[in-house]
Amino acid sequence: MGVGLRKFIPAIKNAALIALAIFVAYAFIWQRIALHNLIAQINSMEKDIHQLEKNRDYLKGEILHKSSLDQVGDFAVNMLNMKSSTEEDIIIYSDSLPVTARARLNIDISKGNQAFPDNHISDTSKHDSAVTFENEN
Repeated sequence: MGVGLRKFIPAIKNAALIALAIFVAYAFIWQRIALHNLIAQINSMEKDIHQLEKNRDYLKGEILHKSSLDQVGDFAVNMLNMKSSTEEDIIIYSDSLPVTARARLNIDISKGNQAFPDNHISDTSKHDSAVTFENEN
């Protein structure tokens, strides 16, 4: 039996080499197909990115156009039936609110009357609001 087995060893080696060659060829072909599929996906995604960038640029332009003061004013007048403001309608805002409040209320600071006293936050439970006015007239 040893002689018969020796005859089959080269045939087994040849069959194993052929099977290995077929497996390597199959793996190589499968890798090439997978690579081509990935390249196609990448190209498709790059086209999508380019289209999204174009859409983003368009929308940025729309935002700039629609947020301009002229466009907002036109929309307010035409669509919301608002009217344009006059100089009398404009309220000037100042960062120094206590000074503005004192000036509008004509309160004399030298008499101790303060529109917004420094201790107005201490106890609000006794008053309806945190700001109190004391007139000594």
